[in-house]
Amino acid sequence: MRRRVLLNGGLRLTTALGALLVADAMAAPQSPVSAAGQQAPEPDTIIVTGKRSDNEIIGDIEPDVTLDQSDIQATGATTIEELVAELEGELSSGRGSGRPVFLLNGRRISGFNELRKIPTEAIEKMEILPEEVALKYGYRPDQRVVNFDLKDNFRALTTELEGGAATEGGRERAEVEANLVRISEDRRWSIDLEYSHEAKLLESERDVAERSAANPYDWRGNIVGLGTNGEIDPGLSALAGEPVTVAGVPANGGEALGDYLATANQLNETDISPYRSLLPEMETLTAGFSYFYPFTDTLSATFSGKIESATNERDSGLATADLTLGAGSAYSPFSQDVALYRYDKALHSETDSLSTEADAILNAEYGFWRWSLEGGYSRSDSETTTGRGLDEESLQARLDAGEASLDPFGDLGDLTFDESESLSETWDTAFFLNGEVMQLPAGPLSGTLQIGASTTSLEASSLRSGVEEDRELSRDNTNIRGSLDIPVSREEDGIFPPVGQLSFNLNGEAQDYSDAGTLGTFGYGATWSPVDKWRLLLSYTDEEKAPGMTQLGNPVVLTPNVRVYDFEAGDTVIVTERQGGNPDLLPEARETWKVGLNFEPISGRERSLNLSADYYDISSRNEASSFPSLTPEIEAAFPERFTRDADGTLTMIDTTPINIAERQQRQIRFGLFYRQQIKPKMPDFPQGPRSGGPGARADGPSPAAKEETAPKPENGESSAPSRGEGNTPPNAERSSEGNSDRSGGGGRRGGPPGGRPMARPGSFSVSASHTYRLEETVLFYEGADELDLLGGSALGASGGVPEHELTTRLGYFNKGVGARLRYTWQSGTTVNAEALGTSSAATGDLHYSDLSTVDLSVFFDPTQRAGLIAKYPWLKGTRISFDLDNVFDEKRDVRDDAGMTPEAYQPDILDPEGRTFAISLRKQFSAE
Repeated sequence: MRRRVLLNGGLRLTTALGALLVADAMAAPQSPVSAAGQQAPEPDTIIVTGKRSDNEIIGDIEPDVTLDQSDIQATGATTIEELVAELEGELSSGRGSGRPVFLLNGRRISGFNELRKIPTEAIEKMEILPEEVALKYGYRPDQRVVNFDLKDNFRALTTELEGGAATEGGRERAEVEANLVRISEDRRWSIDLEYSHEAKLLESERDVAERSAANPYDWRGNIVGLGTNGEIDPGLSALAGEPVTVAGVPANGGEALGDYLATANQLNETDISPYRSLLPEMETLTAGFSYFYPFTDTLSATFSGKIESATNERDSGLATADLTLGAGSAYSPFSQDVALYRYDKALHSETDSLSTEADAILNAEYGFWRWSLEGGYSRSDSETTTGRGLDEESLQARLDAGEASLDPFGDLGDLTFDESESLSETWDTAFFLNGEVMQLPAGPLSGTLQIGASTTSLEASSLRSGVEEDRELSRDNTNIRGSLDIPVSREEDGIFPPVGQLSFNLNGEAQDYSDAGTLGTFGYGATWSPVDKWRLLLSYTDEEKAPGMTQLGNPVVLTPNVRVYDFEAGDTVIVTERQGGNPDLLPEARETWKVGLNFEPISGRERSLNLSADYYDISSRNEASSFPSLTPEIEAAFPERFTRDADGTLTMIDTTPINIAERQQRQIRFGLFYRQQIKPKMPDFPQGPRSGGPGARADGPSPAAKEETAPKPENGESSAPSRGEGNTPPNAERSSEGNSDRSGGGGRRGGPPGGRPMARPGSFSVSASHTYRLEETVLFYEGADELDLLGGSALGASGGVPEHELTTRLGYFNKGVGARLRYTWQSGTTVNAEALGTSSAATGDLHYSDLSTVDLSVFFDPTQRAGLIAKYPWLKGTRISFDLDNVFDEKRDVRDDAGMTPEAYQPDILDPEGRTFAISLRKQFSAE
């Protein structure tokens, strides 16, 4: 690396890598040459030579957003995992992918377990970069990139207790965690343990109404007539003076005909809400570790792993029995056959899972080349037991046989259960290489190459109604991915200066699957900065990818008593839902155009403003998707997925995954991020000798003190500005924040004259992300009608796709006091009841309201108050926080054309928790 600092007229930085020195010499005006044959320095010029920073991001694409430590503290997050969750809006990609790519100090990591529990106090800086940067690290360009720069030294043992609940009651939760982390120049390691428990939330704890349709079932039972005109018994009708078609079973069991006179034409009712859970009980125990060891300055290795045990329990209501009592039955006083509808035992389902992950990566640097060798293993074992109900066929046969031991009004015997289990294992390895291929006039032609291989196996079995089904799938994959960055112009080097800075990218990938054949990906893009502070990104990707193994081979599970709104009936019905994998899924092909514009009108350490706009045009074919929710259009497209009885009542839905033949999406995402540093008020130091010791100078610290407290270059580098920080030395933040006595022993120590602690700056930030959808259409297969998800069609239970989505976050942190306010809003949608021009339900369309929610978090860190810590030293390292989510308890309102809310769309079913609160106490101990 070569850096030239011009002192007469400001600060100018020019960086060149390797052979770029030659191009720089050719492009720049020639200076006199020394006798040794080397270019002589210009007047007042300092030449500093060193190697590339280990923390430097590959390529020339600047971050969209950069957060320093005070900005991170303003989010209220205490670990990287919480920080990622808090900034979900800023980190999500318009291409619909999941978690972003994570880097640590500019390098690839072994896995998210390596950093997820690192305390936020250990973070020096966080950078959020666009999807195109992922290519430079060997990943697909459908995920944003997040880089964390850690402090050089940090040691802490962190413990945290958290408890919370819903303000309406129920859903109590508790969490206990401990993390031990040490970061130093020679190694980095961490160990973490976490236990969490969330209580079950029952329908009886919320305002959930019974089914609107008549429910003949009851704990004691109800009798329904099967005779002429539905009469139970002519004799009972004569006693009642009117035809009797239904009658509740009396408390004494109804041994005589007259016993049913009091309940003639009346049904017994049982409240089953205490036996149905809106949210399951969940218990999780997690243990993780990571270990980083640098063998040399250019070679390091990281090992990380996690093991997690989880249990999920859900109540599904009461088992039902639909039995026929013959006229001659000892338990029936009626002269003709009747039907008995009863509830019996409670139904439960439980899922137990155990997952294990182990990853390792070897990172190295050779000259201007970076390479990584990584490998990983993961295993997931899951077992599910579902209470299916009573064996009605067996019960009916025993009644018909007159078995005296079976009392139809008593205990009906044991429940039947469905069981399923799955075991998946994955081994993977990859080699990554990035560096300069050759020198071009505008800079180095850099390339990225990744070669990888993986093998995955999935074994699944299920037992449903006594029928056993086994599935065994395996997949071997080898892949190669490459990318080239081609610089075209560079204004500061005099290469086509009117153009600004322009570079192109070419990328491609080939993957060979043992079960899906060879799939390819091709893409290209351009990065253009015509003037300072403006950046334009253009990219195109044509990719193919295979469906996931779980989508193909998950075991089949039948879940009873699922509420579904049936447009045809105009009412909510209870069905059995069939879930699992679909082995017939096809590979997906997707084309993506992206145009991104980024403008940073204000940049600096004290204040910055970043504005962005990204346009996405995505076309996919054979997209593997979960099955949509029931609408007339969905049932018309997939009639074989829906089972109705002879009366037309919906009884079962097959929700295994499907392929969507064509899907078109166009949207614009706008982003804003503003941050303002809150400067601490510095104390007025008295003139004269200070308490810094003998020899203290009246006009300031001694030369030795200046040398001791001044920022020092690391890894042999100078303190010249680093990438993306303008004219601010890379250690400026560390010198201002690191000089205070950090809790946990993190960072350097020092301070202003006299040993007085230097106050840490605060931060105020505002971020906003707005998604405006222009088009979203779906075609399930050739010949089917196209669905417009913005114009009345829907794929999910939450309605169609909202045209607008907005997320805004405000953060404040100063002198140990912090607050975070987040506001989210989604526009309303409408789902059409009419399918393909046929008649619609009497209740008409469903209208989903807008939804706005506000989340608030306030916290206090006494460590930032020197006077308070001096008085109460035990408060050092503590942090108290209070979180209130969905402050105004807003829930989506769904109504039909008659203004009624269907049972399946009651607010407490769509959002059972509503407003929740949590209180946490965190204590960080120095591990020194």
